[in-house]
Amino acid sequence: MYKHNRIFCHSSVGDGSTFWYFEAREGIRGPFLCEEQAKWELGVFVKQRTANKEWGGRRNDARAKLEASYAVTPCRVYKLKD
Repeated sequence: MYKHNRIFCHSSVGDGSTFWYFEAREGIRGPFLCEEQAKWELGVFVKQRTANKEWGGRRNDARAKLEASYAVTPCRVYKLKD
């Protein structure tokens, strides 16, 4: 799945308060009051998207059908003479 850390915090310059967010392909979600809440909300977000078969732009049925319709053409590799 996603390799980098999706959860991050941001501190307000004015009052120093810290809020937590998570990043998804659909955008940044938050703010949350603590890291645990951000992690929990991320889990809910992923479960909802998976249940609705929303793959965040990675794959959907229309795209899969389009990719399957592409004709595969052989490619020749030519070696340059020395």
